[in-house]
Amino acid sequence: MTIVAYGLRMPFPLATPKTVMFNNYPTAWQAQYEAKNYVEIDPTVQHAMRSSLPILWTDDLFSPAQELWEEARSFGLRYGWAQSIRDFNGVVAC
Repeated sequence: MTIVAYGLRMPFPLATPKTVMFNNYPTAWQAQYEAKNYVEIDPTVQHAMRSSLPILWTDDLFSPAQELWEEARSFGLRYGWAQSIRDFNGVVAC
């Protein structure tokens, strides 16, 4: 089974940009990711906010967020690739 995710971050409101995520990750991992607000420290999200270049999931990439990486791997998420796109309004999707 292929596991996929798509996230969209709107630039407004400035203080609390709206993020919408769609994925087929395990439900328990989705709940944990949201409960721990991992979107704020997720290195793939941080990369997407500053670059449109693709990036592979590696131990080095996740070294600043070791707890997130260990928990993701415990749910079977060990390999990945992220590619972001952005529009002229500042909307970022990955």
